[in-house]
Amino acid sequence: MGRPVLSANGRVHPPREQSDLQAFEIHIKDDPSMSVGVPVTAGWQMAQAKELPRTKDGQRHFVVALTNTVRPVEVKVHTLLDGTSVMVRWIEITNKSDKSVALTKVYSWSGMLWQEGSEFTVGHQTRDEPGVEGWFQ
Repeated sequence: MGRPVLSANGRVHPPREQSDLQAFEIHIKDDPSMSVGVPVTAGWQMAQAKELPRTKDGQRHFVVALTNTVRPVEVKVHTLLDGTSVMVRWIEITNKSDKSVALTKVYSWSGMLWQEGSEFTVGHQTRDEPGVEGWFQ
């Protein structure tokens, strides 16, 4: 019998960990009589995900387009990666209705990077010669 496949933290059967937090957050006010905007959290469907040509600085540019079935909005989440540990993100929000909609809150990056209480070890690659990729300390 083969050996079990372990998760990154050594668990044999890791639980399916999900968060109720959104990757981004927008609140809109589509009725002038509303006192505050409402969060658009439900009804997101992926329309497209693609990598655009690299920027003039060589950064990789990814875009995920989402449509919403509850509110008449479309969102494109842009992420730039330049090979460092810093990521750049912005969101492009399009009103798909025929009337004005006010944005009352916008958070281009929210949620968690890892589950609370998760254990992990951070290392860095110390060698880059062929054949020793992954030589971490």
